[in-house]
Amino acid sequence: MAQVAGSFSEGLMTLLLGLKNGNVPITKEVVIATVKNRDNVKEVMALLLDQRADEVKITEEVLKEAAGDEVKITEEVVIAAAGNRYSSKKLMALLLNRRGNEIKITKKVVIAVARNRYSAKKLMALLLDRRGNEVKITEEMVIAAARNWSKS
Repeated sequence: MAQVAGSFSEGLMTLLLGLKNGNVPITKEVVIATVKNRDNVKEVMALLLDQRADEVKITEEVLKEAAGDEVKITEEVVIAAAGNRYSSKKLMALLLNRRGNEIKITKKVVIAVARNRYSAKKLMALLLDRRGNEVKITEEMVIAAARNWSKS
């Protein structure tokens, strides 16, 4: 099914999903193959979501495959990664490892890191370790960190 999702059209996927009466599992591999299907990604993904949305899991791996090198890493993307409750350190490390040359460590990014009540200490250590020369500590950042860390 993954090979079909990655190579063929919406019509063939509709036929295959219909033939098996819902017995074909929509695995991570099927979703990844779908996002790699550059010719029909929109149609095939829409079909999967329309017919089997409960089985389509959008994971970090799927997002990486979908984004490739085509997504611009903006300050907003970095701030969103820094604020992620469950995976902020992993996401920030991924961004720094893969697209570090595009990432600017701005005042807003450092404040977002300081305000992450779940991972601020680990995130700040990561930033200082990897890009410490770019982290300019201001009074506003210290206040944000103090407010956050006093609650934990």
